[in-house]
Amino acid sequence: MTVYAKAIGVIVGLMVIIGGLWIGLLGLFANMSGSALNSSAAGSNSNHLLFIFVILFGIGLLTVIGVFMLDHKIWHVIYPPFCFLTGMVLTMFALYSIGSLGIRAGMYSLLTGLLYLLLGYLAKGYVKDQR
Repeated sequence: MTVYAKAIGVIVGLMVIIGGLWIGLLGLFANMSGSALNSSAAGSNSNHLLFIFVILFGIGLLTVIGVFMLDHKIWHVIYPPFCFLTGMVLTMFALYSIGSLGIRAGMYSLLTGLLYLLLGYLAKGYVKDQR
């Protein structure tokens, strides 16, 4: 795999990890301000936010590790569809969330999704060249 594709993989993985940290921090601030104002809901969302953070951290870690492990046969099968699926999901999420989360978060998700699609395309080309 080329150096550019590995760099894109590391950048996209770090973008997802940073996005997960951002969601976790926003949720933490929301819980703290709700507790301070005694206006928190009966059911706490902290468990949901922790679950989302762990999922996003895992996806980012899998992206970074997968770029460097693409020489192994099992990653030939797993990694390109993973990148395409993640890219499509993030792109659809961006189109869905622009109205609710704002233009900045929507564009961040859209950029991350498009970079995942590019990474999937580069990984698919690399797998074709290896066979």
